[in-house]
Amino acid sequence: MKLYWSLNNIPELSHLSAQEKKFLWQKSSTKIFRDVHGWLGLLACFLCTFFGNFVGRFFEFSSLGAAVGGGFGGFIYSQVIFYFAVKNYKDILEDKYSLQQISSDD
Repeated sequence: MKLYWSLNNIPELSHLSAQEKKFLWQKSSTKIFRDVHGWLGLLACFLCTFFGNFVGRFFEFSSLGAAVGGGFGGFIYSQVIFYFAVKNYKDILEDKYSLQQISSDD
């Protein structure tokens, strides 16, 4: 599994401008929570935060534990979102280019 840190790291978007990347992100991010995996990624983020808080309380550093757990959970969540966004990008880009080819053929 590839790790993506930002939109600039996604190879499918490397040739697009910043404005096009932002448009595609907005268009694909609305589709993320239509699948159960998007919700599971969010749940994983909350569970990591809870677990970090629990472990932190054991060592009397609950805020630090929650921060570390939340950071780890946030990383997992961002990777889930990037994974599904890339899947949606491919569909959106294929539709965009197929529409451009149809309009240029006329």
